[in-house]
Amino acid sequence: AVVLNRADLRLAIQAEYVRDETLWKIYWWGGHRDEALITRLRLEQSFQQILDPEGTRMRVGFQEASRKDPAGWLKKFREFPTNSFERYGVLPEDDFIAPPTRVHRRRERNIYEGPRLLIKRGIDQGVDDGGRIAARFETEPFCFRDSIHCAPASDIGVDKAKIVPGILWSSLVRYYLFLTSGTWGLWH
Repeated sequence: AVVLNRADLRLAIQAEYVRDETLWKIYWWGGHRDEALITRLRLEQSFQQILDPEGTRMRVGFQEASRKDPAGWLKKFREFPTNSFERYGVLPEDDFIAPPTRVHRRRERNIYEGPRLLIKRGIDQGVDDGGRIAARFETEPFCFRDSIHCAPASDIGVDKAKIVPGILWSSLVRYYLFLTSGTWGLWH
């Protein structure tokens, strides 16, 4: 049996769904007030406009490959395993491992050293995590795989870069991404 009442009714102009590809999800989980909030938030500068305006700075780590290029200078770094990635705290250097000997797309050296913002791909869904975004600011040299995104922070300044993880950890950002990401939340 399915029970519906007026609270389940969502009215929207169909042309708006064509204009905004995330509207279906906003109305699936929310209502017109949520749409107004998302519309207002979209008026602000985006994460990309602040950290990577040209679209050339945000990178992922290396990919392991058996028949590709030798690791070369990458072997000088220790690898930070993705499963040890936490939002804050001391780096788990005991968990660090040697990088593979052969890699595909080693990437630029500057993403592995110096001030940088690291963001783990996906959303942590553990019992205690509750859909958290795993992001941290780092200055220690180490390498990582393509499951971690990196934005070098030397251009925007260390002080501003330290603020970004706090913003990404906020409930507002989590709510925004939940309402606008096509696959986040579909497990419910």
